[in-house]
Amino acid sequence: MTEKTEETEEEIWKRFLRKQWKMVLIVAGVIAGAAIGALFVFLWVKDTTVAATPALATLGNWTMGYGMTFFLNILLWEFLIIGLPLIAAVLVILILWWKKLPEEEREEYKGDPNKKKSKKRRNAGGGGGGLSFLVFIVWMIIVFVEGRWNTAFSAWTLDYLIYSSLWAWGWVLLICGIPMAIVAIWWLRRELK
Repeated sequence: MTEKTEETEEEIWKRFLRKQWKMVLIVAGVIAGAAIGALFVFLWVKDTTVAATPALATLGNWTMGYGMTFFLNILLWEFLIIGLPLIAAVLVILILWWKKLPEEEREEYKGDPNKKKSKKRRNAGGGGGGLSFLVFIVWMIIVFVEGRWNTAFSAWTLDYLIYSSLWAWGWVLLICGIPMAIVAIWWLRRELK
C-alpha cells in the first residue's frame, strides 16, 4: 500500500514533548524560579539604591547618570545572582538528561544534517527595536554632550525632551541615511543597466 512518509520536524518535537514531559516540566520550573528570583533581585537592588541615596526615592531627583548606574547595577546583580547559576544549572540538567536518552532517540532529535532548514521569519509584532535602541543611545550622547547628564529630571522641560529626541532621530537618519542612499543609488544604477 502506501509507505509511511517521513515525519515532519513539528511531529517529531510534538512526540518528544509527549515522551519527555517530565523534563519539560523541570525546565519550566527552573525558568519560573529564575523569573521569581530575578524579581526579588530587582527589588533588592532598588531598595539598596534608595537606602544608600534617600533623595532617589523621588523620581524627579533622578538624573541620566543615576538612571544608567541603576540600570547597570541591576544588570550586574541579575547576572551574578540569577544568570550564572541558571546557566550552570540548565547546562548540567540538560547534559545529564541528554546522556540518559537512548542512542536512537538522540539521533531522532538531532535532525537530518543534510536537510536544509527553512528560514522563515515570524514577525507578528512588527519590526525589531534596533533603530529605537540606536536613537536612545544617540539621545543619551546628546544629553551628555549638552551637560544635562547630572541634571535632575524635574529641572528638564518638555521642550528640551522633545527637541533632544528629534535631534537624536535626525542624527541617526543622517548617519544611516547617507550609506543607505549610496547603496540605493548603486543598486538602481546597476539594475537599470
